[in-house]
Amino acid sequence: MGRQERERNSQECRPHKHSVNYLKRGRSKILPLKDITMKKRIKEFLDSFVDLYGDAYLTKNNLRYAIRENIQILFDCLDNGDFLYETDDGFLLITGFSDNAPRKYVKILTENLETAEALLNQAKDIPEELWIKLNQRNPLVQVCLKCGFKNYGNRGKEILLVRINKE
Repeated sequence: MGRQERERNSQECRPHKHSVNYLKRGRSKILPLKDITMKKRIKEFLDSFVDLYGDAYLTKNNLRYAIRENIQILFDCLDNGDFLYETDDGFLLITGFSDNAPRKYVKILTENLETAEALLNQAKDIPEELWIKLNQRNPLVQVCLKCGFKNYGNRGKEILLVRINKE
């Protein structure tokens, strides 16, 4: 691999012009989600978000809940320790911290692939293994692979990806 190719590969996973704000991490910080305007922004975004591939769901007790129709479950998860990153064009949710689940799942809520890449790059400081389950036809699969996730296996129409930090 030549120098130019290494430079190009290292630049591919950098956030572009998107401003990513880190909203919540851990229980020791002030929770901006208590602010009604933040909840309103999330709700407004979800109302206009088009989930073409059926990947915008949360799993609780082995049941899938569409985030848009069950927004209170999302807010409960965030209030209890799950992570949320946001830009003007979308959100990235990392679940599994609020209920001490063995796997931490990532949900990418954006229609813009550059925004998805920027959001995934912001989650690189999370030391735990991160898992993503997506519809195999979803273009976000390629973005995730580009940002360091590996194919763990196929589950019917879905693909399971994992990012293992080597620390």
